[in-house]
Amino acid sequence: MVKRRSDYNKDKNHWLILEDVNNLSIDGSSAGIIDHNGKIWWQNSCKIDRSKALTLYNLKNLNVKNLRVRNALQIQISIEKCNNVYVKNVEITAPDYSPNTDGIHITNTQNIRISNSDIGPVDGSQNVQISELTCGPICLGDDNSKAYVSGINVDGAKLSETDNGVRIMTYQGGSGTAKNIKFQIIRMDNESAVQVNNVVYRNISGTSAMDVAIMFNCSGKYPCQGIVLENVNIKGGTASCKNVVNVKDQGTVSPQCP
Repeated sequence: MVKRRSDYNKDKNHWLILEDVNNLSIDGSSAGIIDHNGKIWWQNSCKIDRSKALTLYNLKNLNVKNLRVRNALQIQISIEKCNNVYVKNVEITAPDYSPNTDGIHITNTQNIRISNSDIGPVDGSQNVQISELTCGPICLGDDNSKAYVSGINVDGAKLSETDNGVRIMTYQGGSGTAKNIKFQIIRMDNESAVQVNNVVYRNISGTSAMDVAIMFNCSGKYPCQGIVLENVNIKGGTASCKNVVNVKDQGTVSPQCP
């Protein structure tokens, strides 16, 4: 069912939205570009009524490929309440001066595979396979919400000049779980920090632009446990480990928790 234009007149949170469709394929081919033209909004950014450039909502068996999304006001692509999603060759860009523009939000979505793409955060999802891409942080528990993230496998990524590299970020007041997460075969170039909680990550190498290259900053009430670092070598910084219990090093690990 296609809604009337008037139904969206008061919707300030979405620019383009596709919802309630099964077996949908989106192919940008060689010329498919979505440009949100967010420059004016960035100059007055206060995160009020921040619009999403492209929202994919309640879709089953979704295939997205060869698509370029640029210059969103704040969120470039949002995948919400979807099942069986395959994303390939998607490029998401914004200039360095854009304030906190997020590449992709994945929320309440199961069975999603992403490959050969340049994307961002993952929020509240299960069975996510990510390979051969540039990716950003995972954020949990925003606005006192519940978030359940599991079965995340990031295998093969390049990170260049990001603020935090590989990170799982939780918000105070939120609740839920983050489990069965792996980051492996990751190359880092001039990263500001690596922050992870309750994960296994291996085969990570590169350089750090900050004094602290690896950071575990866990809750004093609920310290991080069961963290495994395998073959991690980040030059140019130290490790800061707060409220971490029994970090297990395997192979060559540098820097190490004091």
